[in-house]
Amino acid sequence: MSIDVVYPGTAGDYQADEEPFRRIPVRYPFRTVPMSSVRGVDTAHAIELFNSMGHAALRGGPYDVYFSYWAIPSGLVATAVKRDRPLVVWLGGSDINTFGQRFGFRQAISWTLRRASHVIGVSSDLVDRACELGLERSRASVIPSGVDVETFAPVVRAKARAGVGLPEGPLVAFVGSLLPVKRVDRIIRAVASLPQDLNCSLVIVGDGPEREKLEALARSTGTVCHFMGRVPYGQIPTILGSCDVFAMASESEGMPTSAQEAMACGLPVVALNAGGLRDLVGNGRRGLVVDSERQLDSALRHILEDDGLRHHMGHAARRFAVRELSIETSVHRTAAILEEVASSKTNASGEKKVD
Repeated sequence: MSIDVVYPGTAGDYQADEEPFRRIPVRYPFRTVPMSSVRGVDTAHAIELFNSMGHAALRGGPYDVYFSYWAIPSGLVATAVKRDRPLVVWLGGSDINTFGQRFGFRQAISWTLRRASHVIGVSSDLVDRACELGLERSRASVIPSGVDVETFAPVVRAKARAGVGLPEGPLVAFVGSLLPVKRVDRIIRAVASLPQDLNCSLVIVGDGPEREKLEALARSTGTVCHFMGRVPYGQIPTILGSCDVFAMASESEGMPTSAQEAMACGLPVVALNAGGLRDLVGNGRRGLVVDSERQLDSALRHILEDDGLRHHMGHAARRFAVRELSIETSVHRTAAILEEVASSKTNASGEKKVD
């Protein structure tokens, strides 16, 4: 079996000799990351990306099965070039939550979903939104993106804190890009509202265009925030292991990898209800999911003031991550779908062919 991977990248990307696939990079024409942030004249660059990915797929194909990572751009490209071959589309979040709300992209995504043999969403909420765009639920599965539960695992908290230079006292963690959609300002205000005798501070890992505003907000509210910026990926498990609770307050999400990684490290999660977070956290079992910003501080306080509850939720989060969120589990479930699709005769709309 041979696998070709067409993706936006550079020709100089490192490729290990033992990799069981061939990399085919095409130029990524945008200056902004993620692609969902592009506006206006960048539409020309979007067309350039679609064309270059399509030409690369046509040169290497036709393939027995097409697998697209995100509905757009790769899903749209695969739909255009696959002919009558089966296609599995993976949905991650912004392809539906962001692009799916824009008129032109909405029609393109709907066209892709209707012609896919099967669609995998990282959360049930994302599958629901895809069904609103024309996907038949019988051709959909929910499979979390997966996390390395060996690398992301509980550690000795005191030793971890000493290793990364974090202070004593309760620590709330956030890991992610500092983009407007992540609404880290809500977390800062929630921590600022906690009783002073808790001596709680916030650890923010990541960078982005909102950082200066968030630093100013932390100063104005008197919130003790440790802005760690971008750190090597290998340090994140130690930083998470230093903390007590993981917090998210995004306007929209798919199934956030950072929350899965925090759970694998044994942290309960406090989050606003967005995307697949309620399914992930299992409200009241592995953390708390609230419906408004005003409830964030009370949820954080409830967990931080009760050591027994926090430890119980953390252990439950770790067990759930090992059982349901491991990369191995996600890979096996995805592979089973690909095998089923490859072995069945399907037409462009995902319906069985009649010989």
